[in-house]
Amino acid sequence: MQGEWFHRRISAKNFTTHGMFSKDDIAPLLPYLPNREVAAEEMDKFKRAEKMIPREISRSILDKLQAFHRANGEMYRSNMERLDRAHTLLAMPHKVRVMALPEIAMELLQKRRTSQLTDVMLSTVHTALVDNPGFARVAGHHYRLLPMWRVAPLKQMQDYEQVRAWIREHLEGVVTQAMNGDGAFEDGSKDPLADSNPLPTFIQKARRLIMASRSHRKASPPCLIGPSSKQVRFEDTRDNAVVEISSLTSWASTERAVIDFLDSWATSHDIENHGSTFSLGPMLLRALDMYQGFELDGQTASLLLREIAVQAPWEDRCVFNTLVRLPSPRDPTVQVLREHAFDTRHVDELSDSMADLRKDWGDMPVYCIDSDSSHEIDDGISLESVEGDESTFWVHIHIANPSAFIQPDSAVSRYAGTQLETLYLLEKVYPMLSPELSQNHFSLARDRPVLSVSVKLTTDGDLLETRITPGRIHNVKRLTPDQVERQVEGKAQRKSELGAQNVDESRRMLRVGHRPELESPACSPDTMCSSDISDLAKLKELGKARARHRSKGIYLAGKLYEVEQDRAADPYVYVQQGGLGSTYSTSLGRYITGDPAISWEIHDANFSRTDVADFGLVGHIMVLAGEAVAQWCSVRNIPGTYIGTMQDQSSAMTAEEYKAMYIDTAPANDPMLVGHRHVYNRLLGMSVMVSSPLPHGLLATQAYVKATSPLRRYQDMIMHWQVQAALLYEAEHGKDSLVGSTDESYLPFSRAWLDGQLPKLEATTRDIRRVKSHMRHHWIAQLLSRAFHFGEAELPATIDVFVHEESISVRTGQPGAAGKMKQFSGLNAHLLANDLVKKVGGFQVGDWWETKMHEVNTYSTQIIVMPVRLLSRRDDRPSR
Repeated sequence: MQGEWFHRRISAKNFTTHGMFSKDDIAPLLPYLPNREVAAEEMDKFKRAEKMIPREISRSILDKLQAFHRANGEMYRSNMERLDRAHTLLAMPHKVRVMALPEIAMELLQKRRTSQLTDVMLSTVHTALVDNPGFARVAGHHYRLLPMWRVAPLKQMQDYEQVRAWIREHLEGVVTQAMNGDGAFEDGSKDPLADSNPLPTFIQKARRLIMASRSHRKASPPCLIGPSSKQVRFEDTRDNAVVEISSLTSWASTERAVIDFLDSWATSHDIENHGSTFSLGPMLLRALDMYQGFELDGQTASLLLREIAVQAPWEDRCVFNTLVRLPSPRDPTVQVLREHAFDTRHVDELSDSMADLRKDWGDMPVYCIDSDSSHEIDDGISLESVEGDESTFWVHIHIANPSAFIQPDSAVSRYAGTQLETLYLLEKVYPMLSPELSQNHFSLARDRPVLSVSVKLTTDGDLLETRITPGRIHNVKRLTPDQVERQVEGKAQRKSELGAQNVDESRRMLRVGHRPELESPACSPDTMCSSDISDLAKLKELGKARARHRSKGIYLAGKLYEVEQDRAADPYVYVQQGGLGSTYSTSLGRYITGDPAISWEIHDANFSRTDVADFGLVGHIMVLAGEAVAQWCSVRNIPGTYIGTMQDQSSAMTAEEYKAMYIDTAPANDPMLVGHRHVYNRLLGMSVMVSSPLPHGLLATQAYVKATSPLRRYQDMIMHWQVQAALLYEAEHGKDSLVGSTDESYLPFSRAWLDGQLPKLEATTRDIRRVKSHMRHHWIAQLLSRAFHFGEAELPATIDVFVHEESISVRTGQPGAAGKMKQFSGLNAHLLANDLVKKVGGFQVGDWWETKMHEVNTYSTQIIVMPVRLLSRRDDRPSR
């Protein structure tokens, strides 16, 4: 215990305790600490407290820290036997387990309630998990608020230990052979374990597959694997495929264990990078003798898995995240669950649990606004005037109602609870519910059942009343966003995702590969009459009014200001008709010819701030629905999947102070708004999912749930099941009879159950969100790599890049700057710090640099550019 201080954000801390020191305890130390940010090279000089602060002042602080440290040691010694066997005690045989730190501590320390846990207990358990290779912190989470851990399966760790033994044994054999010339020991005997070690045959097969791959795909550092020189004509294949997969060999079960080890290290990160992983992985790569000139790291291990076609050369590694359980040979348990859930032999026998309560909405128009390629529609909206009051209206949000027909403990629900949501990848859609159910029975259409959320609103945005009613709709009108914007808002052409006033008219299409013509839309949109246009205009007006009323001057999430590149179109990916799911295989050694066709529309990015009013018709109404359902449940004390925000109390400035200082004073088209948006949203708070209502800083709501997409989100289904139970109860006991009640006996999900499950649900939901975010960057990197490194498409000779922060390269670890590429819709790039940059004093936030493409890393998805000329600095920047 040194008493050292570090300058870090609280979210970066491994473990924190609360209330150990008061402000009065800390106050005497502050005059002795730096009042500015300390550079890394200065840290050693300043960070030891005893060198800066008189001992008599720091003594009480250090004494408490040392006492806490000693208590940790005593706690460990008292529970050593169970803490050292933590993985054996907690892991499941074949399935990844996700657990919160308090949950783990209760099991290991044999406590019955979280209230029995102390900070010393939690800290001791945390330290034991950090040192155990079977545990990994769930990435992408604020550990102080959500201390979540991923527990590797027992079988996986057993295989890991076996592979580690094989690698060491093999290397010892190689050394022995080199020393003695024939692989024998000094007494002439052979290694009795040599025949049982699969590494020699694995290495032999892997080399053969690597050479087969390199016969038509180039491989080069850092982890670049090129497109196939052998193209596949979609006209000559089934399903119009542009790829072909061929088998060369098969993997034995012991060899599959080696592949699983590589996968856990390089792709899914199931096993933390402990020292043994860092050493064993490179040893295995070195033994292959196929990666001279490569860094022997996780990136190269990922390249190996692609060259032996365990994964397709183009596949997104984030898809293999073990919390995102896609049906594939990689997770046979999920495949079995899917088969049961998608068995539609008894679909016609489904009964409607809400049949007696359904309201017939008659001929009321229900506007379903979605892409013309959408096959399932979750929600639609309607408008109803209030007789005698021209300033008040009913806004009805009609939501698909599968939960009325599907029981929470059914096979369909179990699979939905595993998937959590429909995953829309660019190359394939993985539905949460069977398309037979979602499209043919529950997707909004004529005569379909709905759960209607009705909100009584004034034109000033006051929410007067909320009703939730099971119903049935008939007059459904399918509309597209383009159609609504053109006819309701009078726009002559499709508005860009950012706003037509900010778009460069010249748009360019980048393409690599070839594909058939695009499929025709799933359906044609309906036409709109004058009353439809009037209703939709009023709905948009009411949505804006509620947003203004709710925000009271605070901007909404993502709409603090619009930044064009954040809303640029996704790339289009074609592999075969109907899409191609994961090609993952550890049973066959294969090689793959052909590559996906990728296209992406790009344009010059501009940066601007817009008013909250541009949140969008559908966006405003869906937030309104979530707010209304949350309020309806709140007054009945119904536990649910509420979403709110928790602020980082370590921040020196509030969101409102930051907005006033940096955002309100910035020019409307200032590119610095890019960085300001991220800081502002972070200051508003981190989104968390809890069983009780919690204010949402980004949406400016007192309570909020997601409830408008039950066909594709499991958390929405949970809320529907809870609401339906309350509606059935009140139908029997009287309207509003649950208002103020604390009874939970009628609910399918108790508060205690939700409190235990929601942290795990949120952990997986965050991973799914990260997969979807990474997916876009992955396919853009694939396209740009093929264009830049392999000449499949022409790119601009130079690229203008705006610097918005200093950064460290993900790949090289070298300092540089993070920027936005103007000619690529504001795509992120890393600028290298070359001699030219040093001559002008380094990068400065606000710089515009002319650059050239330098490298596209498909593993990290990082685009690296080389500066060639400083175009402008903030103090002398020209109008752009």
